[in-house]
Amino acid sequence: MALVLTDPLSDDVVDTAVFERFRALATQRKARLVAVTLEIDAPENVRRLENPGRADHRKLMRADVLQELRHKYRLLRPEGVETFSLDVTQLTAADAASRIFERLQS
Repeated sequence: MALVLTDPLSDDVVDTAVFERFRALATQRKARLVAVTLEIDAPENVRRLENPGRADHRKLMRADVLQELRHKYRLLRPEGVETFSLDVTQLTAADAASRIFERLQS
């Protein structure tokens, strides 16, 4: 069974605790846990952020807030679990999902 969660967790104490709940859930379900870090360059991140469809999902849409978050925090790279990074700057969401799926099959 696969459990796929997406969340831009940072390496701060609060987000690390959130990840630990994911780890506990995976352990409880005896599921494979893979932490995938999606990388994207800042200009493309801002361009995507401004997509009007994000509002329908109550997602962040303010570039100034994004820039502050990118400056203040680093993405969480948890220890003790399988991890990999994927640069999605030039990928569509479908392409990124396909690459993640392929990686998980190996």
